[in-house]
Amino acid sequence: MKTSDGISSDDWDQVKDYAAKIAHSSDDKKYCKLLNEMNALLFELQHKYGRLPSILATRADYTTDAEKRLKLLKEAYVTALESNDDKNIAFIAADMLEFAMEEKQSSEVTCFWLQRLGSALQNYNDDYLAEVYSSAKRQS
Repeated sequence: MKTSDGISSDDWDQVKDYAAKIAHSSDDKKYCKLLNEMNALLFELQHKYGRLPSILATRADYTTDAEKRLKLLKEAYVTALESNDDKNIAFIAADMLEFAMEEKQSSEVTCFWLQRLGSALQNYNDDYLAEVYSSAKRQS
């Protein structure tokens, strides 16, 4: 098996393992160590596979710099569009919507990403993303 953009399941399982460890880390020192290891793994995968949407979006998830996060998400979204990767288009649209709301971007930007997510859900049905869409729609 592979991800929707071609990353082997074995390689992507490593990313999921780090994500789980990071999410459950309660110690700041351990958290930083895991974060650094995750970023090293993502760069290794990027070297192996290229600048794929899954890798770029995941790098964005583990970046605290808002400007860098936005840049990575935009690149991930465009890359997903170019490869007709419906799954990543939907997930990254949701990430962009959440980013717009968290960063209190203009209502036009939030509406744009809400519409993009709504459109993406027509091609990739996912309960979690549908809930993100419904929740954002109620808030806007």
